[in-house]
This record gives sequence, C-alpha cells and structure tokens, in this order.
Amino acid sequence: MEQDYLVVETERVFTKNFNNLKFPSGKYTLELQTLYNVDVLDEFRQDFEISKNKIVYVWLVLGILLVSIVGGYLYLSKETKNYANQITQ
Repeated sequence: MEQDYLVVETERVFTKNFNNLKFPSGKYTLELQTLYNVDVLDEFRQDFEISKNKIVYVWLVLGILLVSIVGGYLYLSKETKNYANQITQ
C-alpha cells in the first residue's frame, strides 16, 4: 500500500479591534482559544496593562522640553543683542 503525505502550511494574521470597550486602569489578561479541525485546540494568554497616567508624563516631558527650547532661544537672542550693543558703542 502506498501513502502520500502533504503538509499544508498557512500563515494568517487575525486582528480584532475592541473599540467599544472601556476598562479602568489595571492589569488584564487576554485569552484566545483556537480550534483546528475537530481535535487540535490551542490556547494563548497575553497579559497587558491599561494606564491612563502615562500620557500625563509624555505631555509633562514635552512641555518641559518646549519651555527649555523657548527659554534658550530668548536667552541667546538677548545675549546677541547685548553683544551687538557693546560692539556699536
């Protein structure tokens, strides 16, 4: 008796957006079960954290950076004017 084997490999990405869910800040676990044919079951778990406070730190750092840049520009502008006035006197 002759037997042939064929292995079929597929690569597919499943994405799901949860746009309507509103969770409070905290740690959560996403669980996914996949069933292939009738007898192959896979389970996947992924921990994740929702934290709304991190955006505050981003804006804080950007604000400090902006103030530093503007302050440095104004300081250099003033020093340049003072130097120009000293030369012309």
